[in-house]
Amino acid sequence: MNNRKCFLRLFLCLSFGWGVLALNAQTVSKSFNDTPLKTVLKEVESQTGLSVVYKTDEVDVNRKVNASFQNSSLDEVMSKILGPQLTWIVQDKMIIISKKQVKETSKSDKSLTVSGVVTDETGIPVIGASVLVRGSSNGSITDMDGNFSIADVPQDAMIDISYIGYKTLAFKATDKALANVVLKEDTEVLEEVVVVGYGTAKKANLSGSVAQISSKEIEHRISANTGSALQGLIPNFNVSFSDGAINKKASFNVRGEGSINGGEPLVLIDGVEGDMNYINPKDIASVTVLKDASSAAIYGARAAFGVVLVTTKNPEKGKIQVNYSNHFAWSNPTINTDNFITDGLEWARLSDKLSLMENTSTYLGYTEEDYAYMEARKKDPSLPSVLIKTIDGVERYVHYGNTDWWNYIFRSNQPSMEHNLNISGGSDRVRYYLSGRFYSRDGIYRINPDKMKSYTLRSKVDFQILDNLKFTNSTNIYMSDYDYPVTNARDMSGNNNDEDWRKYTYHASPLYLPHNPDGSIMINSPYAPGRDIADGTFADLTYGKSHGTDSEYDLMNTFSIQYTPIKGLDLNADYTFRKESPFSRQLRVSTPHTNQPGGEGVTDYKPNTELYKERHWHSQYQAINAFATYSHTFNDKHNLKAMVGFNQEWRHWERTVAMRSGPISEDLGSFNLATGENIELLGSKAEWAIRAAFYRFNYDYKGKYLIEFNGRFDLSSKFPHDNRLGIFPSGSVAWRVSEEKFFEPLRSWMDNLKLRLSFGTLGNQNVGEYDYIAKMKVSQGNYIVNGANLSYLSTPDAISSNFTWEKSQTINAGIDLSFFNNRLSASFDWYQRDTRDMLTQGKELPAVFGTEEPQENAADLRTRGFELSVNWRDRFTLWDAPFEYNIGVNLADNRTVITRFDNPSGNIDDFYVGKELGEVWGYTIEGFFQTDDEYLTHADQLLVNQRIRNYYLVNHPVAGDLKFKDIDEDGSITPGKQTLSDHGDLRRIGNTTPRYSLGVNLGFNYRGIDFSAFFQGVLKQDWWPGDDNGYFWGPFTRQYLNFYPKSIESMSWTPDNPDAYFPRLAVYAANEGGNYEGSQLRVVSDKYLQNAAYVRLKNITLGYTLPERICQKLKVIRSIRMYVSGENILTFSPLYKNNPDRTVDPEQLGNGNAYPFSKTFAFGFDIKF
Repeated sequence: MNNRKCFLRLFLCLSFGWGVLALNAQTVSKSFNDTPLKTVLKEVESQTGLSVVYKTDEVDVNRKVNASFQNSSLDEVMSKILGPQLTWIVQDKMIIISKKQVKETSKSDKSLTVSGVVTDETGIPVIGASVLVRGSSNGSITDMDGNFSIADVPQDAMIDISYIGYKTLAFKATDKALANVVLKEDTEVLEEVVVVGYGTAKKANLSGSVAQISSKEIEHRISANTGSALQGLIPNFNVSFSDGAINKKASFNVRGEGSINGGEPLVLIDGVEGDMNYINPKDIASVTVLKDASSAAIYGARAAFGVVLVTTKNPEKGKIQVNYSNHFAWSNPTINTDNFITDGLEWARLSDKLSLMENTSTYLGYTEEDYAYMEARKKDPSLPSVLIKTIDGVERYVHYGNTDWWNYIFRSNQPSMEHNLNISGGSDRVRYYLSGRFYSRDGIYRINPDKMKSYTLRSKVDFQILDNLKFTNSTNIYMSDYDYPVTNARDMSGNNNDEDWRKYTYHASPLYLPHNPDGSIMINSPYAPGRDIADGTFADLTYGKSHGTDSEYDLMNTFSIQYTPIKGLDLNADYTFRKESPFSRQLRVSTPHTNQPGGEGVTDYKPNTELYKERHWHSQYQAINAFATYSHTFNDKHNLKAMVGFNQEWRHWERTVAMRSGPISEDLGSFNLATGENIELLGSKAEWAIRAAFYRFNYDYKGKYLIEFNGRFDLSSKFPHDNRLGIFPSGSVAWRVSEEKFFEPLRSWMDNLKLRLSFGTLGNQNVGEYDYIAKMKVSQGNYIVNGANLSYLSTPDAISSNFTWEKSQTINAGIDLSFFNNRLSASFDWYQRDTRDMLTQGKELPAVFGTEEPQENAADLRTRGFELSVNWRDRFTLWDAPFEYNIGVNLADNRTVITRFDNPSGNIDDFYVGKELGEVWGYTIEGFFQTDDEYLTHADQLLVNQRIRNYYLVNHPVAGDLKFKDIDEDGSITPGKQTLSDHGDLRRIGNTTPRYSLGVNLGFNYRGIDFSAFFQGVLKQDWWPGDDNGYFWGPFTRQYLNFYPKSIESMSWTPDNPDAYFPRLAVYAANEGGNYEGSQLRVVSDKYLQNAAYVRLKNITLGYTLPERICQKLKVIRSIRMYVSGENILTFSPLYKNNPDRTVDPEQLGNGNAYPFSKTFAFGFDIKF
């Protein structure tokens, strides 16, 4: 650590020394006589090595300049050539020119009519161009001949003329040039700057597969974190959530599965590894995804699964600007929770019908007398819902309710709010950007509610020490607290902290009430004491004493230096320190309960589960980057750019877990207030480091022929000393066909055509820190020595001698096109990624070996896919005002196949050569048996009717049961040996991998009104409802399921409904056994494999911005925007054909026992001061 500090001090001193030596490095020497400003600015670029950036509608680049300079400073040059109307700053190696903010002068009382004609450079009329009086809604659209006319125009007004694909022009209302306006083509699309690894590049010069979105695409999304705001916006950049918990973080995937061992893309925030979920979405300037190996190879071992570059907003020079925004929202589940049976009598009859299929008694145990009372109460709801009866010699409460348990436990509306404030401004030498965000949301629990609060603070300050030396300091602080209820069903063993939502679906009949008449809580049914209502979880929630808190603290600070000692050479260095300190605590106490009146029989429920627990994490991360970039142009034709750099990263983390039984306080959680004898202490720690050198070389000839080489040399501490080096080269080429002379005849309608091809290799260090080391496990035996259990060391696992990197090789071919003055643009990529030497269990060894086979680099897979993006933007006249609109569609797909794996038996449930990830094997259903004896002439179904055979009173298939197809015609329905050579009656019936990911953007702007809609979906995906999914199978799981979907019984086979979707009602038909042997709905079959494709209205927003003239009257306010928005509002899916109650969300598949996703309605304001 001391060496690191010395290095950093030396690094800073040298950097400052370079800055002093470069005090006058950026000078200009040349004379200009009637030279266009555009030419002068190019000369400034050439002599200073800085890029000049400006808006074409703010800078008159044709204005003549007369000035002479001899070793003049940049300040002197820019002040003379720009004049009083413009200002400038140096930022990120760019000179940014902008118009000075001036107070609007009072308008003249006199007005005039402005008219003229608008044409392009070839003289063709421009139809539909916008002609607008600045700061007002007074305007016009050019007609079929390019003509326009606007009345009541103040003489001192400015007229803005714009059209998609052309540069915007501005004229004084009295300017005679308005009579004939010539619009010039705007090359802004091609000049757009895209963030790439360790730098930026013009979009036109990219040769790899890179996708970027700006802040505009996400600024109007209402979301808890950045991850959810990005969902569906970038082709093949997949954002997912395991469930809908309000503190859940997003998971990311680029171009499908990269390895059988999993892995996520590398996320870099301003060039340094970070967590995107900890960044305020309002602070983001752009998000770039590096998809292929050529664009990501510069990150080597960290980039096997793609790279996501998040660039935050930079400070801007000028007066202080304050922006405030908020939203207030209400959320509710995306599944329909009003379609469960809540009528106690109806639920009881259905439960009894199921029970009597395999028992002579019912689950509830209610008597005929009880049913008579339920019938009477149904007719007269004023009758008491609870009676006291003597049962087994004891007076007990008997409930006859109609409880909607879902709406008792969970709330239908979950409020949330967000407040954002950012301040920016500064001078030529110091600029700053400060922001803060507060977000809070109430969760789904109604009683003992869960709630999340998060705070994000960010600052970025630029110090322009010299014209060619800049220091930047960026700090991000994230804090959050999530409070939640705890029940006896929560798994709190070891490091676990997971609530078992499945327990919420058991034993809570609508007949039962949350409280007895005296206010006590009932858990045990009066007739069946061992059948605990919701396994006690609802009682724990009602009692409300058990709770937990998860807190997160994340601090990240980056200090960077940018220095340009000579023309064309840029030196960059940065140091980042990040510290994470999550903390978690849980207090679980017993719930007192009874089913007896008068306070009798009160006991604590599961007192052995009482516990107090704490978990502490500590993580420290440091990174150093240093790189130099040199660029030069020879003969105005040959453009060269080269970069070399160094990277070093360290991470250290440790975790401590402590728990003790017997808390003596129901309100205060502390180890001092726990007296139980069960004490458990756990701890772990690890660290890793990586050191790398990287390079990039770019060459282009006249911007037509593009070549790029990238590479990285990585040393990782996660591998044996002799195998730590990984070399990951890549290359790409591109041809801008549209720049060729032979393309000129097509330029009237086709603006851009570029072909791309790339190939590269990446590494994967996604393994444990010490997997390459043989480790002995410490265990505790049952023998007691000296009053304590004997501890012993176990034999270490075997380690492969060739343990090393996984590698992936990617080839990518792409094409970029744009048409009709860039109104229509499209991009298509095809790729193939081969992942080699994946770590997996090695060849099977004899049992005498003494331990399991070691992990070896012994498996390969191949992923192929494509990405298509098409966008259209245009405008037309609507009621004498410009109507701007845009439509964007992106579509992506990928498939992954195993190409090497040691599976000599061909087991279909393991990986094997030729296996497509996600494939589903199952049986074929021919239909239903329509008579009770039809099964006698059919193939034996013992293995797929085990519940019927072993437990049902009629122990063979009868009318209404499933008829399985005997594919191999051996007289029995079996899975064979479950191998490729013998799979019995199984066949491949589908695939669970999401295919054809879709994103559709729509939007328009008109007279201050803005509208946007975003649809996201998956066009092909199979889903097996699986085991214990009561939300889909309903009564086919258990006779004591709480939440029976209302339509299941009517969709089940009966003699009067022989063509039903489900078989006859049968208990445990969907949750006993395995995928190939078990109950008839538990084994996988083609009939019940669901089409889970969907398209969802992910976001819709309607906003209105007050006219500028109104805001000017408020003086301190620049603009006010009001909006309403919705997330996950509508969903279209073929899944709902078989799930008409909509109790399953096609985006949240699984067994249904999880925190549900939400749809959200919101309104808010954006105010700029």
